Formats: sequence, C-alpha cells, structure tokens
Amino acid sequence: MAEKKWGGEMVVYENLDILISEFKSLDKFGTLFVNRVQWARYPADAQIFLLVGDDELEDLNDQGCPVLAAENDAEYLLDVELFQSVVELQIEKMPDSAVSDFIFSINYYLENDDFYAPH
Repeated sequence: MAEKKWGGEMVVYENLDILISEFKSLDKFGTLFVNRVQWARYPADAQIFLLVGDDELEDLNDQGCPVLAAENDAEYLLDVELFQSVVELQIEKMPDSAVSDFIFSINYYLENDDFYAPH
C-alpha cells in the first residue's frame, strides 16, 4: 500500500512492485522520483515518490529539483505517463513479467530514451 504524505501531494511507494500494482490508477500528470543510489543498488526495493500538482512540482530548490523530492534525497525518475507506457508495453509483450523485467525496461528507457520491446 502506498503511503500518502503532505495532504496527498506526495505519495510514497515502498517498492517498485507496489507501484506497478497501481500503475493504471496513477495520475498521468504526476512525476516519479527516486533516490538514484538506492535505485542503482536495489531498484526493486527503492522507495519511489510520486509528486502531483503544480505547486509541488514548481517549488524547486537551488538545483532545480522539487523541494519535496529533494527532502527525501530523490531525483527525477520518469513522468507517470511514460512510466505507464513502459509498464503497459512490458505487460503486452510479456504478461508474466517479473519485477526484474520491469526494472530492465525502465532502465532501458532511461539509458536509450526509447522503449524496450521484449520478444
């Protein structure tokens, strides 16, 4: 279950599996943030932060990162709409995908700015 903080403006997902289980209901105008060190080491267990709303996304620190994300040492991961597309394509091509398959597809998109099409 996702934990809502700050009046619902930020939602914390304890791991990627939980986020994937709710991917269809995510606000497509939201943005996902993650601690990049945690994502690099253990992406399946990294907390993922969903920020929704102009105020939350426009309140930036000196480095241009939303304050709510920066307070959690999180950096931009993906826009929700992109995340939903990556997950949908993965499920379409491999309905029995494991979390590791989704991680591969997400990382592929992050590195190539293109969708991975599993065979």
